[in-house]
Amino acid sequence: MAVKRASKKKRSFHQDLVLNRWLLGFFNGDNIQKLKVRLGEDRYEGLHEDGQSLFFHELTGNLFNIDRISEDELRRYDLNVVEHWKEITELRNTREGHVLHLKYFQYLALLFTEIYLDWYFNRKQQLLDGLNETLDQFHADEGQILFQRFTADDLNKIAFWNATGSGKTLLLHVNVKQYLHYFQAGRDSVYPDKIILITPNEGLSKQHLEEAQLSG
Repeated sequence: MAVKRASKKKRSFHQDLVLNRWLLGFFNGDNIQKLKVRLGEDRYEGLHEDGQSLFFHELTGNLFNIDRISEDELRRYDLNVVEHWKEITELRNTREGHVLHLKYFQYLALLFTEIYLDWYFNRKQQLLDGLNETLDQFHADEGQILFQRFTADDLNKIAFWNATGSGKTLLLHVNVKQYLHYFQAGRDSVYPDKIILITPNEGLSKQHLEEAQLSG
């Protein structure tokens, strides 16, 4: 009699996002869906009268991990995101006659970037240790070793995965501002020598140039 062996369950790409796991550890919710429940409503888009985002005020309602990040740090990250977003949307808002507000997923992408860049430039060893602790727990959960441990040389390479129509171009422009903000802090040189944007084809390069001009 033939015995049918159970096929090994195919791994999901989402299961292997160790950096994503580390970042989610800053919040009281172990996945994006739980944050969406609290932040995904339109009423949280826009700014509070104190200049902070409405997302920030919702996050301070027991949604971030105070053992990992202080409210003052979260406030600083939020103000950076607000400032950069205002700068790249100012011309667009004038031309289009309405204000572009961040969606919750855009805000989280930029907030995660703030955390990463702050730790990369100012707490690199803690970043490295935190990622490897997350990786160790990941391997313990999986019951097998799947990836090599992170080294310091790995930390200057990160990738963003955003859906079509999620405003990736605008987020990219904010990412550049975020990087420059942390790069120039405490340095004699204000900017790096160059920033190179590589696209799949000439048409997209032209599109990015036009979009960059719209972003000021």
